Amino acid sequence: MAARAAAAVAANFACLPDDLLAHIFGALSLRKRSLATYKHQAIPLVCRRWRRVVLSPHLLRRITFESIGKAAPAGLSKLDWARSFCSWLVTHAAGHVQDLDLRIGTAFNAQSAEAAFFPEVVAALAACGAAGRLQRLRLSLQHLFDLHLPAALAAALSSLRSLSIDVQEGILTLDAPLTAMSRLEDFRVDVTPALDAGMSLDVAPTASLPPSLTSLHLGGTGWGQEESNALPPQIGQLTRLRQLSLEVLALSPEGFAPLARLGGCLERLRLNWCSWLPPPSTLAALSRLTMLSVDTVGEQREAFDEFEGSIEAVLRALPQLRHLRLSYASSGCHETIPRFPPALSGLCGLTSLWWDIDTTEDATLPDPSGPWLRSLHRLALPSSLIVSNEAGLLASTPLLESLHVLLTPGMPWHDRSLRAAVQHPALACVRVSGHASFEAMPSARVAVQAAGRQHPGMAFTLEEVALFDCGALFDDEACRG
Repeated sequence: MAARAAAAVAANFACLPDDLLAHIFGALSLRKRSLATYKHQAIPLVCRRWRRVVLSPHLLRRITFESIGKAAPAGLSKLDWARSFCSWLVTHAAGHVQDLDLRIGTAFNAQSAEAAFFPEVVAALAACGAAGRLQRLRLSLQHLFDLHLPAALAAALSSLRSLSIDVQEGILTLDAPLTAMSRLEDFRVDVTPALDAGMSLDVAPTASLPPSLTSLHLGGTGWGQEESNALPPQIGQLTRLRQLSLEVLALSPEGFAPLARLGGCLERLRLNWCSWLPPPSTLAALSRLTMLSVDTVGEQREAFDEFEGSIEAVLRALPQLRHLRLSYASSGCHETIPRFPPALSGLCGLTSLWWDIDTTEDATLPDPSGPWLRSLHRLALPSSLIVSNEAGLLASTPLLESLHVLLTPGMPWHDRSLRAAVQHPALACVRVSGHASFEAMPSARVAVQAAGRQHPGMAFTLEEVALFDCGALFDDEACRG
Protein backbone atom coordinates (compact mmCIF):
# COMPACT_ATOMS: atom_id res chain seq x y z
CA MET A 1 0.00 0.00 0.00
CA ALA A 2 2.77 2.43 0.95
CA ALA A 3 4.70 1.57 -2.21
CA ARG A 4 1.61 2.24 -4.32
CA ALA A 5 1.10 5.64 -2.67
CA ALA A 6 4.76 6.58 -3.22
CA ALA A 7 4.49 5.59 -6.88
CA ALA A 8 1.39 7.77 -7.24
CA VAL A 9 3.18 10.78 -5.76
CA ALA A 10 6.16 10.24 -8.06
CA ALA A 11 3.84 9.99 -11.06
CA ASN A 12 2.08 13.21 -10.09
CA PHE A 13 5.38 15.09 -9.87
CA ALA A 14 6.50 13.62 -13.18
CA CYS A 15 3.38 15.06 -14.83
CA LEU A 16 4.03 18.59 -13.62
CA PRO A 17 5.34 21.05 -16.24
CA ASP A 18 8.77 22.57 -15.67
CA ASP A 19 7.48 26.03 -14.76
CA LEU A 20 5.20 24.68 -12.03
CA LEU A 21 7.96 22.43 -10.71
CA ALA A 22 10.29 25.44 -10.63
CA HIS A 23 7.66 27.39 -8.68
CA ILE A 24 7.56 24.62 -6.07
CA PHE A 25 11.33 24.45 -5.84
CA GLY A 26 11.46 28.24 -5.52
CA ALA A 27 9.47 28.02 -2.29
CA LEU A 28 12.28 25.96 -0.71
CA SER A 29 15.32 27.52 0.92
CA LEU A 30 18.59 27.41 -0.97
CA ARG A 31 19.93 24.97 1.60
CA LYS A 32 17.29 22.43 0.52
CA ARG A 33 17.77 23.15 -3.17
CA SER A 34 21.54 23.20 -3.51
CA LEU A 35 23.97 20.31 -3.56
CA ALA A 36 26.68 22.55 -2.17
CA THR A 37 24.76 23.63 0.89
CA TYR A 38 22.95 20.45 1.76
CA LYS A 39 25.60 17.88 0.88
CA HIS A 40 24.03 14.61 -0.44
CA GLN A 41 20.42 15.31 0.57
CA ALA A 42 19.51 17.79 -2.17
CA ILE A 43 17.09 18.08 -5.05
CA PRO A 44 19.75 18.02 -7.80
CA LEU A 45 20.52 14.38 -6.96
CA VAL A 46 16.97 13.12 -7.50
CA CYS A 47 17.10 13.03 -11.29
CA ARG A 48 18.48 14.91 -14.27
CA ARG A 49 15.23 16.81 -14.87
CA TRP A 50 15.03 18.03 -11.28
CA ARG A 51 18.67 19.09 -11.44
CA ARG A 52 18.03 21.06 -14.63
CA VAL A 53 14.93 22.75 -13.22
CA VAL A 54 16.39 23.63 -9.81
CA LEU A 55 19.40 25.22 -11.50
CA SER A 56 17.29 27.24 -13.96
CA PRO A 57 18.32 30.91 -14.22
CA HIS A 58 15.26 32.49 -12.58
CA LEU A 59 15.78 30.37 -9.44
CA LEU A 60 19.33 31.65 -9.20
CA ARG A 61 18.59 35.36 -9.40
CA ARG A 62 18.38 35.74 -5.62
CA ILE A 63 20.86 33.76 -3.51
CA THR A 64 21.16 33.77 0.29
CA PHE A 65 23.76 31.88 2.28
CA GLU A 66 23.92 32.22 6.06
CA SER A 67 26.22 30.37 8.40
CA ILE A 68 26.44 33.00 11.17
CA GLY A 69 24.88 31.39 14.21
CA LYS A 70 23.99 28.29 12.16
CA ALA A 71 25.18 24.72 12.49
CA ALA A 72 26.93 23.26 9.46
CA PRO A 73 25.43 20.18 7.78
CA ALA A 74 26.46 16.88 9.31
CA GLY A 75 30.02 15.92 8.48
CA LEU A 76 31.09 19.44 7.48
CA SER A 77 32.98 22.13 9.35
CA LYS A 78 31.83 25.71 8.89
CA LEU A 79 34.88 26.37 6.76
CA ASP A 80 34.18 23.39 4.48
CA TRP A 81 30.53 24.41 4.27
CA ALA A 82 31.38 27.97 3.22
CA ARG A 83 34.04 26.76 0.78
CA SER A 84 31.58 24.31 -0.77
CA PHE A 85 29.05 27.11 -1.21
CA CYS A 86 31.57 29.39 -2.92
CA SER A 87 32.46 26.60 -5.33
CA TRP A 88 28.78 26.00 -6.11
CA LEU A 89 28.18 29.73 -6.54
CA VAL A 90 30.93 30.09 -9.14
CA THR A 91 29.94 26.92 -11.01
CA HIS A 92 26.17 27.30 -11.18
CA ALA A 93 24.96 30.76 -10.19
CA ALA A 94 27.61 33.36 -11.03
CA GLY A 95 26.14 34.12 -14.45
CA HIS A 96 22.59 34.60 -13.18
CA VAL A 97 22.56 36.00 -9.64
CA GLN A 98 21.23 39.56 -9.26
CA ASP A 99 20.72 39.73 -5.49
CA LEU A 100 23.36 38.06 -3.31
CA ASP A 101 23.31 37.88 0.50
CA LEU A 102 26.34 36.20 2.11
CA ARG A 103 26.55 35.90 5.89
CA ILE A 104 29.62 33.83 6.57
CA GLY A 105 30.23 32.80 10.17
CA THR A 106 33.70 31.37 9.66
CA ALA A 107 36.26 32.99 11.97
CA PHE A 108 38.76 34.81 9.73
CA ASN A 109 41.62 34.99 12.19
CA ALA A 110 45.04 35.79 10.80
CA GLN A 111 46.58 32.96 12.81
CA SER A 112 44.12 30.34 11.56
CA ALA A 113 43.65 28.32 8.40
CA GLU A 114 40.45 30.24 7.67
CA ALA A 115 42.49 33.33 6.68
CA ALA A 116 43.36 31.66 3.37
CA PHE A 117 39.67 31.25 2.58
CA PHE A 118 38.89 34.96 2.28
CA PRO A 119 40.53 35.23 -1.19
CA GLU A 120 38.13 32.48 -2.28
CA VAL A 121 35.22 34.64 -1.16
CA VAL A 122 36.65 37.57 -3.14
CA ALA A 123 37.10 35.35 -6.22
CA ALA A 124 33.50 34.12 -5.98
CA LEU A 125 32.21 37.69 -5.72
CA ALA A 126 34.32 38.75 -8.69
CA ALA A 127 32.92 35.86 -10.74
CA CYS A 128 29.38 36.94 -9.92
CA GLY A 129 30.14 40.55 -10.81
CA ALA A 130 31.90 39.69 -14.06
CA ALA A 131 28.62 38.56 -15.62
CA GLY A 132 27.26 42.09 -15.26
CA ARG A 133 23.96 41.02 -13.66
CA LEU A 134 24.70 41.47 -9.95
CA GLN A 135 22.86 44.53 -8.62
CA ARG A 136 22.61 44.03 -4.84
CA LEU A 137 25.26 42.54 -2.56
CA ARG A 138 25.09 42.15 1.22
CA LEU A 139 28.25 40.73 2.79
CA SER A 140 28.54 39.86 6.49
CA LEU A 141 31.78 38.50 7.98
CA GLN A 142 33.01 37.71 11.48
CA HIS A 143 36.37 38.09 13.21
CA LEU A 144 38.24 39.55 10.26
CA PHE A 145 41.01 41.86 11.48
CA ASP A 146 42.71 42.82 8.24
CA LEU A 147 39.99 43.28 5.65
CA HIS A 148 40.77 45.38 2.57
CA LEU A 149 38.51 45.71 -0.47
CA PRO A 150 40.73 45.12 -3.51
CA ALA A 151 40.45 47.59 -6.40
CA ALA A 152 40.09 44.60 -8.75
CA LEU A 153 36.98 43.49 -6.89
CA ALA A 154 35.46 46.96 -7.22
CA ALA A 155 36.09 46.82 -10.96
CA ALA A 156 34.39 43.42 -11.19
CA LEU A 157 31.35 44.74 -9.30
CA SER A 158 30.70 47.59 -11.72
CA SER A 159 27.04 46.59 -12.15
CA LEU A 160 26.22 46.94 -8.42
CA ARG A 161 23.55 49.43 -7.35
CA SER A 162 23.51 48.51 -3.65
CA LEU A 163 26.39 47.26 -1.47
CA SER A 164 26.26 46.47 2.24
CA ILE A 165 29.30 45.29 4.23
CA ASP A 166 28.94 44.20 7.84
CA VAL A 167 32.06 43.12 9.74
CA GLN A 168 31.41 41.79 13.23
CA GLU A 169 34.31 41.99 15.67
CA GLY A 170 36.91 43.04 13.16
CA ILE A 171 38.61 45.86 11.30
CA LEU A 172 37.81 47.14 7.81
CA THR A 173 40.12 49.41 5.83
CA LEU A 174 38.94 51.19 2.70
CA ASP A 175 42.18 52.12 0.93
CA ALA A 176 41.56 51.37 -2.75
CA PRO A 177 39.76 53.36 -5.47
CA LEU A 178 36.11 52.30 -5.60
CA THR A 179 35.12 54.58 -8.46
CA ALA A 180 34.88 51.60 -10.83
CA MET A 181 31.53 50.82 -9.19
CA SER A 182 30.06 53.57 -11.33
CA ARG A 183 26.42 52.50 -10.87
CA LEU A 184 26.54 52.16 -7.10
CA GLU A 185 23.85 54.27 -5.44
CA ASP A 186 23.53 52.81 -1.94
CA PHE A 187 26.66 51.98 0.10
CA ARG A 188 26.39 50.78 3.70
CA VAL A 189 29.34 49.86 5.94
CA ASP A 190 28.98 48.66 9.55
CA VAL A 191 31.96 47.47 11.59
CA THR A 192 31.66 46.19 15.15
CA PRO A 193 35.09 46.26 16.79
CA ALA A 194 36.64 43.52 18.85
CA LEU A 195 37.00 44.26 22.55
CA ASP A 196 40.71 45.00 22.25
CA ALA A 197 40.47 47.05 19.04
CA GLY A 198 40.43 50.82 19.41
CA MET A 199 39.51 51.44 15.78
CA SER A 200 37.32 49.41 13.46
CA LEU A 201 36.68 51.44 10.31
CA ASP A 202 39.44 53.27 8.47
CA VAL A 203 38.92 55.25 5.27
CA ALA A 204 42.43 55.89 4.05
CA PRO A 205 43.47 58.95 1.98
CA THR A 206 44.15 56.62 -0.96
CA ALA A 207 40.51 55.50 -1.07
CA SER A 208 37.93 57.02 -3.36
CA LEU A 209 34.17 56.60 -3.18
CA PRO A 210 31.89 56.08 -6.19
CA PRO A 211 30.62 59.51 -7.32
CA SER A 212 27.27 57.91 -8.21
CA LEU A 213 26.35 57.42 -4.53
CA THR A 214 23.01 58.84 -3.40
CA SER A 215 22.90 57.09 0.01
CA LEU A 216 25.84 56.37 2.35
CA HIS A 217 25.93 54.79 5.81
CA LEU A 218 29.15 54.53 7.83
CA GLY A 219 29.13 52.80 11.19
CA GLY A 220 32.17 52.06 13.34
CA THR A 221 34.31 53.59 16.05
CA GLY A 222 36.93 56.06 14.96
CA TRP A 223 38.58 56.90 11.68
CA GLY A 224 42.13 55.67 11.19
CA GLN A 225 44.30 57.35 13.79
CA GLU A 226 42.23 58.16 16.84
CA GLU A 227 43.62 61.66 17.17
CA SER A 228 42.14 62.73 13.79
CA ASN A 229 38.48 62.25 14.79
CA ALA A 230 37.27 63.57 11.44
CA LEU A 231 35.03 62.43 8.63
CA PRO A 232 36.88 61.25 5.53
CA PRO A 233 37.25 64.25 3.19
CA GLN A 234 36.14 62.00 0.32
CA ILE A 235 32.54 62.40 1.56
CA GLY A 236 32.62 66.06 0.53
CA GLN A 237 33.22 64.99 -3.08
CA LEU A 238 29.93 63.08 -3.40
CA THR A 239 27.91 65.65 -5.29
CA ARG A 240 24.90 63.33 -5.77
CA LEU A 241 24.62 62.24 -2.13
CA ARG A 242 21.10 62.76 -0.82
CA GLN A 243 21.15 60.65 2.35
CA LEU A 244 23.99 60.25 4.88
CA SER A 245 23.91 58.13 8.03
CA LEU A 246 26.74 58.17 10.60
CA GLU A 247 26.66 55.75 13.52
CA VAL A 248 28.83 55.20 16.62
CA LEU A 249 31.57 57.51 15.45
CA ALA A 250 34.10 59.33 17.64
CA LEU A 251 33.99 62.63 15.77
CA SER A 252 34.91 66.06 17.06
CA PRO A 253 32.70 69.01 16.03
CA GLU A 254 35.42 70.19 13.64
CA GLY A 255 35.52 66.68 12.16
CA PHE A 256 32.18 67.26 10.45
CA ALA A 257 33.70 69.87 8.11
CA PRO A 258 33.27 67.75 4.92
CA LEU A 259 29.50 67.99 5.39
CA ALA A 260 29.56 71.67 4.41
CA ARG A 261 30.53 70.68 0.86
CA LEU A 262 27.26 68.74 0.48
CA GLY A 263 25.06 71.82 0.70
CA GLY A 264 23.81 71.45 -2.86
CA CYS A 265 22.65 67.84 -2.56
CA LEU A 266 22.22 66.40 0.98
CA GLU A 267 18.56 66.05 2.00
CA ARG A 268 18.61 63.52 4.85
CA LEU A 269 21.09 63.24 7.74
CA ARG A 270 21.12 60.64 10.51
CA LEU A 271 23.50 60.91 13.46
CA ASN A 272 23.32 57.85 15.69
CA TRP A 273 25.33 57.81 18.93
CA CYS A 274 28.05 60.09 17.64
CA SER A 275 30.29 61.80 20.16
CA TRP A 276 29.29 65.31 19.08
CA LEU A 277 26.87 67.09 16.80
CA PRO A 278 28.02 69.15 13.81
CA PRO A 279 28.51 72.84 14.60
CA PRO A 280 25.72 75.19 13.46
CA SER A 281 28.04 76.85 10.94
CA THR A 282 28.50 73.52 9.14
CA LEU A 283 24.80 72.65 9.19
CA ALA A 284 23.81 76.10 7.92
CA ALA A 285 25.55 75.24 4.64
CA LEU A 286 23.15 72.31 4.10
CA SER A 287 20.46 74.38 2.45
CA ARG A 288 18.63 71.36 0.99
CA LEU A 289 18.51 69.33 4.21
CA THR A 290 14.88 68.52 5.07
CA MET A 291 15.25 65.50 7.38
CA LEU A 292 17.38 65.22 10.54
CA SER A 293 17.51 62.24 12.91
CA VAL A 294 19.62 62.37 16.09
CA ASP A 295 20.13 59.45 18.50
CA THR A 296 22.19 60.00 21.60
CA VAL A 297 22.66 58.46 25.03
CA GLY A 298 23.72 59.78 28.43
CA GLU A 299 23.69 58.94 32.09
CA GLN A 300 24.29 62.28 33.82
CA ARG A 301 22.15 65.37 34.24
CA GLU A 302 24.92 67.36 32.59
CA ALA A 303 24.50 65.23 29.47
CA PHE A 304 20.82 66.20 29.29
CA ASP A 305 21.71 69.89 29.56
CA GLU A 306 24.32 69.53 26.83
CA PHE A 307 21.83 67.70 24.63
CA GLU A 308 19.25 70.47 25.00
CA GLY A 309 21.76 73.21 24.18
CA SER A 310 23.22 71.41 21.19
CA ILE A 311 19.84 70.60 19.66
CA GLU A 312 18.67 74.18 20.11
CA ALA A 313 21.66 75.49 18.17
CA VAL A 314 21.26 72.83 15.47
CA LEU A 315 17.60 73.62 14.84
CA ARG A 316 18.25 77.34 14.58
CA ALA A 317 20.70 76.58 11.79
CA LEU A 318 18.14 74.46 9.87
CA PRO A 319 14.87 76.42 9.57
CA GLN A 320 13.93 74.47 6.42
CA LEU A 321 13.55 71.09 8.20
CA ARG A 322 10.36 69.16 7.46
CA HIS A 323 11.11 65.90 9.29
CA LEU A 324 12.80 65.74 12.71
CA ARG A 325 13.62 62.84 15.02
CA LEU A 326 15.22 63.35 18.45
CA SER A 327 15.99 60.28 20.53
CA TYR A 328 17.66 60.29 23.93
CA ALA A 329 18.24 57.05 25.83
CA SER A 330 19.31 57.12 29.47
CA SER A 331 19.52 54.92 32.52
CA GLY A 332 15.99 55.96 33.42
CA CYS A 333 16.97 57.53 36.72
CA HIS A 334 16.33 61.18 35.89
CA GLU A 335 13.54 63.19 37.48
CA THR A 336 13.34 65.52 34.50
CA ILE A 337 13.78 64.95 30.79
CA PRO A 338 14.78 67.34 28.01
CA ARG A 339 12.19 69.94 27.10
CA PHE A 340 10.98 70.62 23.61
CA PRO A 341 13.47 73.00 21.99
CA PRO A 342 12.16 76.57 21.67
CA ALA A 343 13.74 76.60 18.20
CA LEU A 344 10.90 74.33 17.00
CA SER A 345 8.85 77.51 16.66
CA GLY A 346 11.15 78.53 13.82
CA LEU A 347 10.44 75.37 11.80
CA CYS A 348 7.43 76.67 9.90
CA GLY A 349 7.33 73.75 7.47
CA LEU A 350 7.73 70.92 10.01
CA THR A 351 5.40 68.04 9.09
CA SER A 352 6.92 65.09 11.00
CA LEU A 353 8.23 65.04 14.58
CA TRP A 354 9.52 61.96 16.40
CA TRP A 355 10.33 62.69 20.07
CA ASP A 356 11.69 59.47 21.55
CA ILE A 357 12.92 60.27 25.06
CA ASP A 358 13.20 57.81 27.95
CA THR A 359 10.76 58.65 30.73
CA THR A 360 10.02 57.35 34.22
CA GLU A 361 6.81 57.41 36.25
CA ASP A 362 8.20 60.18 38.49
CA ALA A 363 9.69 62.26 35.69
CA THR A 364 8.61 65.84 35.09
CA LEU A 365 7.26 65.75 31.55
CA PRO A 366 7.70 68.67 29.15
CA ASP A 367 4.73 70.45 27.64
CA PRO A 368 4.60 70.10 23.84
CA SER A 369 3.21 73.46 22.83
CA GLY A 370 3.91 76.06 20.19
CA PRO A 371 2.94 77.09 16.67
CA TRP A 372 4.95 74.23 15.16
CA LEU A 373 2.21 71.79 16.21
CA ARG A 374 -0.24 73.24 13.69
CA SER A 375 1.76 72.09 10.67
CA LEU A 376 2.35 68.51 11.84
CA HIS A 377 0.98 65.60 9.81
CA ARG A 378 2.88 62.86 11.67
CA LEU A 379 3.76 62.82 15.37
CA ALA A 380 5.52 60.21 17.53
CA LEU A 381 5.71 60.60 21.32
CA PRO A 382 6.14 58.39 24.40
CA SER A 383 2.78 57.15 25.64
CA SER A 384 3.20 58.87 29.02
CA LEU A 385 3.70 62.24 27.35
CA ILE A 386 0.62 61.77 25.18
CA VAL A 387 -1.48 60.94 28.24
CA SER A 388 -0.22 63.91 30.26
CA ASN A 389 -1.03 66.36 27.47
CA GLU A 390 -3.81 64.61 25.55
CA ALA A 391 -6.41 67.38 25.44
CA GLY A 392 -4.17 70.28 24.51
CA LEU A 393 -1.89 68.21 22.30
CA LEU A 394 -4.54 66.87 19.95
CA ALA A 395 -6.46 70.14 19.87
CA SER A 396 -3.30 71.90 18.69
CA THR A 397 -2.67 69.54 15.74
CA PRO A 398 -5.56 70.04 13.29
CA LEU A 399 -3.64 68.49 10.36
CA LEU A 400 -2.43 65.39 12.21
CA GLU A 401 -2.94 62.24 10.13
CA SER A 402 -0.69 59.73 11.91
CA LEU A 403 0.03 59.34 15.63
CA HIS A 404 2.81 57.02 16.75
CA VAL A 405 2.71 55.91 20.39
CA LEU A 406 6.19 54.94 21.62
CA LEU A 407 6.42 52.50 24.51
CA THR A 408 9.18 53.08 27.05
CA PRO A 409 11.04 50.42 29.08
CA GLY A 410 9.67 50.11 32.60
CA MET A 411 6.56 52.17 31.89
CA PRO A 412 3.01 50.71 32.03
CA TRP A 413 0.46 50.96 29.23
CA HIS A 414 -2.13 53.77 29.33
CA ASP A 415 -5.43 53.16 27.51
CA ARG A 416 -5.88 56.91 27.36
CA SER A 417 -3.20 56.99 24.66
CA LEU A 418 -5.81 55.64 22.24
CA ARG A 419 -9.01 57.07 23.69
CA ALA A 420 -8.05 60.63 22.88
CA ALA A 421 -6.71 59.68 19.45
CA VAL A 422 -9.98 58.26 18.15
CA GLN A 423 -11.68 61.61 18.75
CA HIS A 424 -9.30 63.53 16.47
CA PRO A 425 -11.16 64.56 13.28
CA ALA A 426 -8.21 64.22 10.86
CA LEU A 427 -6.37 61.25 12.38
CA ALA A 428 -6.38 58.18 10.13
CA CYS A 429 -3.58 56.01 11.53
CA VAL A 430 -2.40 55.08 15.02
CA ARG A 431 0.78 53.03 15.44
CA VAL A 432 2.11 51.61 18.69
CA SER A 433 5.68 50.31 18.82
CA GLY A 434 8.02 48.87 21.41
CA HIS A 435 10.36 46.02 22.18
CA ALA A 436 8.75 42.65 22.94
CA SER A 437 10.27 42.68 26.44
CA PHE A 438 8.63 45.98 27.46
CA GLU A 439 6.17 45.76 30.32
CA ALA A 440 3.48 47.58 28.35
CA MET A 441 3.48 45.32 25.27
CA PRO A 442 0.83 42.72 26.34
CA SER A 443 -1.67 45.39 27.43
CA ALA A 444 -0.91 47.48 24.35
CA ARG A 445 -1.60 44.51 22.08
CA VAL A 446 -5.02 43.96 23.64
CA ALA A 447 -5.88 47.68 23.45
CA VAL A 448 -4.83 48.00 19.80
CA GLN A 449 -6.88 44.99 18.76
CA ALA A 450 -9.93 46.31 20.62
CA ALA A 451 -9.57 49.78 19.10
CA GLY A 452 -9.38 48.28 15.62
CA ARG A 453 -12.67 46.46 16.14
CA GLN A 454 -14.43 49.48 17.65
CA HIS A 455 -13.19 51.98 15.06
CA PRO A 456 -12.92 50.21 11.69
CA GLY A 457 -12.47 53.52 9.89
CA MET A 458 -9.04 54.05 11.44
CA ALA A 459 -5.88 51.98 11.02
CA PHE A 460 -4.42 50.62 14.27
CA THR A 461 -1.13 48.69 14.20
CA LEU A 462 1.23 47.28 16.83
CA GLU A 463 4.89 46.92 15.85
CA GLU A 464 7.58 45.01 17.71
CA VAL A 465 10.97 46.61 17.10
CA ALA A 466 14.51 45.82 18.13
CA LEU A 467 16.01 47.91 20.90
CA PHE A 468 17.39 51.22 19.58
CA ASP A 469 15.95 50.45 16.13
CA CYS A 470 13.04 52.86 15.87
CA GLY A 471 14.94 55.10 13.48
CA ALA A 472 13.97 52.89 10.53
CA LEU A 473 10.28 53.46 11.32
CA PHE A 474 10.87 57.22 11.30
CA ASP A 475 12.64 56.96 7.94
CA ASP A 476 9.65 55.10 6.50
CA GLU A 477 7.23 57.77 7.70
CA ALA A 478 9.47 60.60 6.52
CA CYS A 479 9.72 59.05 3.06
CA ARG A 480 5.94 59.05 2.83
CA GLY A 481 5.97 62.76 3.66
